[in-house]
Amino acid sequence: MNTLHKISSLVLIGISLFLISCNGNKIENVESIQIIPIPREIIIGTGTFALNTNTSVYTNMIGDEKNRILEYLRLSSLLLNKEAQKEKTGTLQLLLVESTNKENSESYHLQINSSGIKIEATDGAGIFYGIQTLLQLVEQYGMEKIPAISINDYPYLKYRGLLIDVSRHFFSKEFIKKQIDMMAYYKMNRLHWHLVDGAGWRIEIKKYPELTDKTAWRLHENLVEWSDNGKQYCSKGTQGHMVVIIHRKI
Repeated sequence: MNTLHKISSLVLIGISLFLISCNGNKIENVESIQIIPIPREIIIGTGTFALNTNTSVYTNMIGDEKNRILEYLRLSSLLLNKEAQKEKTGTLQLLLVESTNKENSESYHLQINSSGIKIEATDGAGIFYGIQTLLQLVEQYGMEKIPAISINDYPYLKYRGLLIDVSRHFFSKEFIKKQIDMMAYYKMNRLHWHLVDGAGWRIEIKKYPELTDKTAWRLHENLVEWSDNGKQYCSKGTQGHMVVIIHRKI
């Protein structure tokens, strides 16, 4: 009796683990999907798709835009570096189309099923934002069992920006680049980078030397006096005047 009881218990445990493994990546409801910002339309499907580093990418994009997208996928967490030469099942397809459900350069349609993944858009921006949604799904569900889903999405707001003020609060180049990456991940499309303040250009850009040759120098140390006297800049080394150095090289 004890042996039978143990066998029955093991069978029940096995069935439970099987059911958990089968439904572990099943989307119970739309609210359980963790995509930011929330897409306009989400339709839950059945089944999953296994994405891995051997998955090929097919796109009808051309030129530099194609090269940038493929390079982005190679460097992303997906690590996709194989390109397919034609549309086929089992691939990630990035397709530019003539129209979508919403005529917007940043709109996209993402379709995931057991046959593969397809992102359609009228513009490269839409393809890119569709990839961001895919990355968020992979973060939540993993690459091996991405749930079947259909998403139609376009932004609520045309301008979705972030202000970074480095005129008095300096950050490293790596920090700024990380912020830009995270902006893209959450589909923010405008960076307001407040570089300088106090009426003086402080960043040396070798391509534009006059920025630091002229607009980094003024005749008055006091900002109010400078403003009251016509807001005049001067060149480095101006004779006969008090030249205040306000240029900072970073």
